[in-house]
Amino acid sequence: MQAAPGTSIWSNGPLAASIVGFLVAGLMAVSLVAISPVLTLGLAVGIAGGLFFLVRPTQTLLAAIVFRVFLDILWWVPFTVGGLNLSQIFSGAVFAMLVIIVLLRAPKLKEHPAAKWAFAMIGLLTLATARAIELSADVDILVRYYTTPLMLLATVQVFDTAAIRRRLVWLMSVAALVPIGQSMYQLAAGASDYVLHGYLRLLGGYQNIHNHALVMMCFSLLFLAWYQAGQRWWVRYGALAVAGACTVAIYYTYTRTGLLGWAVSVLAVLLVQKRYNLVGAAVLLGSIFVLMDPDVQARFADLLAVFDPNVESVDRRALGSGRWGLWSWSMAEYLSFPVADVLMGLGLGGHRLTTLDWSRSFSRVGLTLDPHNDYLLLLYQMGPLGVVVYLGMLWVSFYAAWYVARNAQDLWARSYGAAVAGLSVGVLVTNGVSNSFLHRSAPGWYYWCFAGIVLAEYVEVRRQVLARQKERARPVPVPAPEG
Repeated sequence: MQAAPGTSIWSNGPLAASIVGFLVAGLMAVSLVAISPVLTLGLAVGIAGGLFFLVRPTQTLLAAIVFRVFLDILWWVPFTVGGLNLSQIFSGAVFAMLVIIVLLRAPKLKEHPAAKWAFAMIGLLTLATARAIELSADVDILVRYYTTPLMLLATVQVFDTAAIRRRLVWLMSVAALVPIGQSMYQLAAGASDYVLHGYLRLLGGYQNIHNHALVMMCFSLLFLAWYQAGQRWWVRYGALAVAGACTVAIYYTYTRTGLLGWAVSVLAVLLVQKRYNLVGAAVLLGSIFVLMDPDVQARFADLLAVFDPNVESVDRRALGSGRWGLWSWSMAEYLSFPVADVLMGLGLGGHRLTTLDWSRSFSRVGLTLDPHNDYLLLLYQMGPLGVVVYLGMLWVSFYAAWYVARNAQDLWARSYGAAVAGLSVGVLVTNGVSNSFLHRSAPGWYYWCFAGIVLAEYVEVRRQVLARQKERARPVPVPAPEG
């Protein structure tokens, strides 16, 4: 059928839109009555979000990242579709969004500082997925792992102006006040009744104390950057107070990983900024605090016992809430596989095969665990190359943050770069002592988003530095001598 002369095939666009709108409204009405009001609402929000993403991808990704701050404390919402909870559905939707962004902007990725490492990680993950021991049981892991390199790639491409990057960081900071405030309220009201290893732990609004501690660690570094970059006194000291509240929240989770990661991160920030006097003062004050706090001494007593030659090997396996035994036994199991499997990894989910011996030794038949160490998770599933590639992504992120902290002309960029550089060191350490920024999606989201923002800053700052160097190298005309 041909369009009439002088008309366009789009002339009936408003009519078609109206028809489609009525059909969608009818389907929603049927769904509302026959299925579930909650499911219908979720479907409507999903359709609206998908359409908005097609028109405004930058704003959609920004909103998704900010909303994640609230989603982490909404785990109790009774919304499921096909056995998936709200967090899993949201993570899957953002995963699809990141894939689309990376595919559509692939030609520009040649300028991405971490593109080679990120694509290498995607390749290794694809190989591990092809060799998965039970892919249907590991879809959640698949999405979580792929989100790491995709987030690093997409954020640099999408948040490509200083204005949009600062808007994202500002909105995340404002959103973070909600879970931080909730943690402080719960601490003051004594509402937490979660006891583990004899300690009353602060859960805040989170389902897990480790997630809580690591997220607060990210937020504390973020507000430390605001403190250093603030132009007004109330901004500076308000940010410092919020960073202090995050630190208090970490302390009352009584998680060694969170406390260690926070301490290392803050020291790294000061070192990057060459504030050596403050480093010395921080070490001195920290040492005095440890000597005066029996809880901290008790929590970190295992660390000293690792180096004690008088500790029997059998007792050593119980150190770190059993981590030492879990690491050593799982490593022995991993090395017992054929050489090809050791080099290539056991495939996605293969880490569970390495902990079966540990479970049997404690009469926990059928219990499957991760090795409580992110580097071992990478090693067991993707082989040694997986660890190298992940560390490569981490190194590029640290270097970019360090470069921005040292060379940016903008105070905010320098402060933010130092904070991300310090956080990168904290990630490096915490990944080696527990399941942290790889296994846990919430802190991983925040860190790799922060890293993507600082990489975008790095591209701009490096361009400015090269322009200044070129300007200085330009020959200066010398006037001819008179006479």
